[in-house]
Amino acid sequence: MGRFWYVTVLTIVDIHNVVSAFLEVRFPTIIGLNKIDLSESDKNIDKICRKYDDVTLFCNLQSKLVPISALSEVFLKKLHQQRFINYEEGTDFIELAEDNEGYPNNDLKVMDGKTRA
Repeated sequence: MGRFWYVTVLTIVDIHNVVSAFLEVRFPTIIGLNKIDLSESDKNIDKICRKYDDVTLFCNLQSKLVPISALSEVFLKKLHQQRFINYEEGTDFIELAEDNEGYPNNDLKVMDGKTRA
């Protein structure tokens, strides 16, 4: 006895849906919302979220809208270069000299009032 193979006929719409689903999973789109350090950024983020309400806002691993601040990143990099903080680019971990008082390997400078402000 032979085996029977059933072939499913796919339409152009079916193929388009499969390819779209694959591309969404394989190449997700992340939208960076820059300039969140500005006072009016809250209004703009709300406006964008309302317009694209089907997009998740930085709540889980499927996130697509990510608030960022290039100005803050540059400032953190500069403080790191000057040895005022330990900072790894792109993370939210910042370590000050005061955080490690009493540790012999602490090579960070203590920030004065002007730098801290």
